Amino acid sequence: MNENEIRVPVNDGYLVARRNADPNYDGIHIVFETKDGVSIDITSVECKSETDKKKIDIYTYANVYTKDFTSKNSIKVDEIQKMLAEKGEK
Repeated sequence: MNENEIRVPVNDGYLVARRNADPNYDGIHIVFETKDGVSIDITSVECKSETDKKKIDIYTYANVYTKDFTSKNSIKVDEIQKMLAEKGEK
């Protein structure tokens, strides 16, 4: 295990969370990894440099038979900050 990952034991493998290596896509990537080291993408959560890190993109890989993501959602950081300010939590 390296210092940039979290490994959680699950049935016949691990859920592994790692920081993305590319600083232009700063975020966290989660995979299911077998005990033999084979990994399958589960989700990625990224703040891209091209959007000045003002948007969080969430990619889900629900179809294990393809490497393509099956859904994408986005959350604007400004909206999170606005909600927190309204609740007095900023």
